[in-house]
Amino acid sequence: AEKGTILHRVMEQINFRQLAAVWNSGETKDKAEADAAAKTEAVRAVVNDLVNREILTAEEAGVVSYSKIIGFFDSEIGKRACKAGKLYKEVSFNIMKEISGEKIIIQGTIDCYFEENGKYILLDYKSEYLFDSGDEAEMEKLVERYRSQLGLYREALEMIRGTRVEEVYLYLFS
Repeated sequence: AEKGTILHRVMEQINFRQLAAVWNSGETKDKAEADAAAKTEAVRAVVNDLVNREILTAEEAGVVSYSKIIGFFDSEIGKRACKAGKLYKEVSFNIMKEISGEKIIIQGTIDCYFEENGKYILLDYKSEYLFDSGDEAEMEKLVERYRSQLGLYREALEMIRGTRVEEVYLYLFS
């Protein structure tokens, strides 16, 4: 759980566009190994900066998984987020809902959402581990576990932005 919290803190602090620009500046197909090293160094620089700014401790920085962060930015949804016209991270909300005749306040924090071609895309990332990522049943259980949470996030975002959320993604770092 602590590693997941640290991973979320790093993702909150990373400047998606700036990191993508660094990565794309030297990317060539002939130098895949060099590109991987450059990506690792770019993430390491961000993490070191977080330690210098006392957002992370040195101990916390030591458990950051660079490969998981690089995996996100190399993914299709990560690339889309980097190119987004507007990107929002760690957006807290409170909404009132009526459930079984009772009004309740629901609080949450949306990991990330972005605007792409005038449409809003909601992105929630999870750091938990899937034992077998190829196991469809296990994947479906995980998706089902978060379906209501993502539904609430979508509803809150639509209320906040006054617009429809076009797509919702659950990104698994594992």
